[in-house]
Amino acid sequence: MSASPPCRLHVAVGPSCGPVAVSAVTRNSSEEVNSAILRAASEDGEHPTHLNDTDFRHQARAAELLGWDLFTLQGAPLQTRALQKFSISKMDFTRFPTISEFVQQNRSQDILLGQALSPTGEAHTFAVDRGWYFDNNTGGEIVTAPSVPAGLANFRVVRAVALRRRTAENHPAS
Repeated sequence: MSASPPCRLHVAVGPSCGPVAVSAVTRNSSEEVNSAILRAASEDGEHPTHLNDTDFRHQARAAELLGWDLFTLQGAPLQTRALQKFSISKMDFTRFPTISEFVQQNRSQDILLGQALSPTGEAHTFAVDRGWYFDNNTGGEIVTAPSVPAGLANFRVVRAVALRRRTAENHPAS
């Protein structure tokens, strides 16, 4: 039996799930992440008074601003402009996996930034790396799928992006 690959996520702390997840992926300080998220929001003409009010798109854009490229789960390059806000008014949540199911089923070799929604519309951002899970509710621990916090059991993963540190290979000279 082969050993699990080491987790590439970084333990981060903070009161808001978006900045914590972005910091867990990028390894940037909370100040750098918060600044990048607010810059991403301002690019859209939004000026949130609290980081809890930022959109997943702003969090993904912050990762871009911090030196990461975004891809679909299938590996195709992705621009943050393609990420739109979700409306849950007519959404069938049963077609989306729970966070635990998503972590267990994930086969990507990339680090993932995901967004899950509760049936009432509460949004939650988290980070995944090859079976490992981290968010601001894990008590500072990087956990496996069975240990995803129980309070998130009814949240369904509505989207996720793959993140790769920007390299010359990802961005060949033109």
